[in-house]
Order: sequence, then structure tokens, then C-alpha cells
Amino acid sequence: MIAFFGAFKSEANLFSTAPWSPPHSLYTGNFKTILFSDDFIRYLGNTLLVTCALTAGQVTFGVLSAYAFARLEFPGRDALFAVYLATLMVRTS
Repeated sequence: MIAFFGAFKSEANLFSTAPWSPPHSLYTGNFKTILFSDDFIRYLGNTLLVTCALTAGQVTFGVLSAYAFARLEFPGRDALFAVYLATLMVRTS
């Protein structure tokens, strides 16, 4: 909540009031500053591009591995599937 309230306060209002108090008036100049300076739009585009590429790769390889585990018989399949499930259980991200 503090970050949300702080986003709508001017710099003078930010330091003169308590951080958890709502702003007296909505100041949107902070958003204009972020969007149109320091190439924020380019950074956002780069983030979207990387996110879409990684998501497409995860879905593609996930579908292929799911098919292999569900339909194909190969040596060590059950052990490999157990290792795969174990890594899913300890994943921290």
C-alpha cells in the first residue's frame, strides 16, 4: 500500500506526509516521468519479448516431454519421471 500511495504523491507531498497516508490529490506526473524518460518503453518491450519467447519454449518442450512420458516406453522412463517430479517439488522460483 505504501508504494501505491507513494506513486500518486508529488515529491514534496511524499516527504511531508506519512508514507502510509493516502495522497491529498492524485499526482500523475510520476507516471509521465517513468514512461517517457530513460527508455522505459524499450525496456518494457525487451521484457515482453524475452517473456514471450521463454513461455513459448517452456510450453513447447513441456508438451513434447509430456507426450514422451505418457505414450512412449523407453528404458529409465519411470526413474527419469521421478527425478523430474522431484525437481518440481524443490523449485524455489
